[in-house]
Amino acid sequence: MKTFFKKRKQKKQYKELLKSAKHARNMREDIAKEEDLEDLEQAKQNLIISFQKDMEDLPKKIILLEKAIDKVYPFYLRKG
Repeated sequence: MKTFFKKRKQKKQYKELLKSAKHARNMREDIAKEEDLEDLEQAKQNLIISFQKDMEDLPKKIILLEKAIDKVYPFYLRKG
């Protein structure tokens, strides 16, 4: 059984990651490879489905979305 605070932390992380994915797409969609954008969208949809259904596979889906974000909008470009 998950505690309230653990579930709350996961929900916050989930929302921030979806926001990052949207930001990455908006910033780089004109110059990123189409296949990378498709991977980003697929990883985002997989995370949404996983969050709504089983929550057990969530850490794996989070890692996949983070990797997809880094392909579209590499970290060194995001550092201020």
